[in-house]
Amino acid sequence: MNYLIYGEDRGRIQKEIQKIVKDNMSNDVKPDTITYNMATTSLEEILADAQTIPFFTEHKIIVAQNCSFLSAANEGSQNTESLEAYLEHPMLTTTLILSGNFEKVDKRKKIVKTIQKTCRVISCSTLDEQGKRAQVIQTLKASQLKLSDEELNHLVSLLPCDSAIIENELAKLIAYPDTLNMRVIDLLITRQIEDDVFALADAIMKGREKQVFKIWNDLNALNKEPIFMISVLASQFRFYYQVKTLLVSGLNENDITQELKAHPYRVKLSVKAVGAVSCDQLLKVLAMLADTDQKIKSGLLDKQLGFELFLIHCKGVFA
Repeated sequence: MNYLIYGEDRGRIQKEIQKIVKDNMSNDVKPDTITYNMATTSLEEILADAQTIPFFTEHKIIVAQNCSFLSAANEGSQNTESLEAYLEHPMLTTTLILSGNFEKVDKRKKIVKTIQKTCRVISCSTLDEQGKRAQVIQTLKASQLKLSDEELNHLVSLLPCDSAIIENELAKLIAYPDTLNMRVIDLLITRQIEDDVFALADAIMKGREKQVFKIWNDLNALNKEPIFMISVLASQFRFYYQVKTLLVSGLNENDITQELKAHPYRVKLSVKAVGAVSCDQLLKVLAMLADTDQKIKSGLLDKQLGFELFLIHCKGVFA
């Protein structure tokens, strides 16, 4: 059996590959596993290896990463006729895994149609909030870890929608020798600054001043400098402005993802976030950030006072 494993969730892709390797073990002996990067390797070289009998084991697995020539974004190009021929008549001693970090395959392509007919296709899309919660519960249950509903909800709120990061963070809880509680969870789980920045920007645009200052106070307690926060917020609002401009011009979510070469999940969240705001409002915030940054760096404003004044003045922009 050969495979195509694709999607935006790198962690889930890697777990699927590891599962295939485990399923192909014989007498507790792992098959030879060879990994190629399609960005630097030709299909001909990979297929030549696939058609070679393994020397030291009964079976071998070849992983071809970054198969962007299969994506709907049409990134990269390969002569796929030899791959089509191989998939129609594959080596029984080789499992070929084609993988790539893209949202969709181009189902119009002949090679994709051949893959769908001859391979098992596994889509690893980014987790949503429900999927994130399900993964956390499943992992905790498998490790026989029990949390109260309050502790579970708090843990889920701290984790991003990234399966690889979730597994790494939960591994710390699983290894903890004593009883878990809210304090231990806060100590062990690494807060994701990207999530905090998104939550802060979202609260700013919704005019939720109490929530804005709660998030900022939490970040301040973690020693996040006002200058750093100005920088990351400026980056976030620039991205919002780009997304909003493209939406106004008539592009859809997929078009925006390709145009900005951004992560599909980030674009999806941003499209939702900017739905009720205008380009002018976003530009106003960017101008305020630039002005605050300049005044702090020139010594005209205390950095903490300056940043907090910016947060207060934002309420007037989105009133």
